[in-house]
Amino acid sequence: MMILGKRKGDGVIIGDNSHIANYERGGISSLGSVFPRILKNQDNGTIAIDDIKKQMTHVEDPHIVPITGISLESSHNNCAG
Repeated sequence: MMILGKRKGDGVIIGDNSHIANYERGGISSLGSVFPRILKNQDNGTIAIDDIKKQMTHVEDPHIVPITGISLESSHNNCAG
């Protein structure tokens, strides 16, 4: 996660059924200073592209967490493996 969020306070999109969201969410915030933006996973483990587009910001504002990465799992055990 720290590779995807290079500056303190950067945001990374993760799926709500991902391993990171369910078992490591506190670690990416406390150790990496990365803010998880959690979006709904589809039944097959993907995240709808329209949901991702809605979260992307193109505004330079210190009050808005910039999304700097998306974490997708290749083996998604919470979505039928």
